[in-house]
Amino acid sequence: MHGKEDGGIRSKFLYALNIIVPLAVGTLIYIVSKPYSFVSVIVYSVTGLRGHSGAVPALVNNYVPDLVWAYALVFVLYAAIGVYKRDLRLVIILSVLFTSITEILQLFSANMFTFDVIDITVQIIAILMASLIIKKMERKEQL
Repeated sequence: MHGKEDGGIRSKFLYALNIIVPLAVGTLIYIVSKPYSFVSVIVYSVTGLRGHSGAVPALVNNYVPDLVWAYALVFVLYAAIGVYKRDLRLVIILSVLFTSITEILQLFSANMFTFDVIDITVQIIAILMASLIIKKMERKEQL
């Protein structure tokens, strides 16, 4: 069984990996290094595990979760919108809007969240990286 069907299955698997792995990495960083985050509190209450706030370098702790989650968002939106129309530009616009609005809303939230312009920059970089990878995957599918 070779040909277009194998490519479709392989492609779906690769898209799924580009969603699941980044989400898992970001969540793991939160669980290990941000003991008072919403995600950590839920995991700790279910598992009894505890994290340590100095367990991950600050640069990784502060920016990698945002980077990998924005990356995964592009793949999720592309999969969802792709059912109707394969429009990567629309996905990029929606991703940038969503991540920027989410970050800007942190200006008005309680002390639990912190607005950071660098977060928006990191997220846009992740969105562009994911978009380039999608383009490359699409080219391979067309061969």
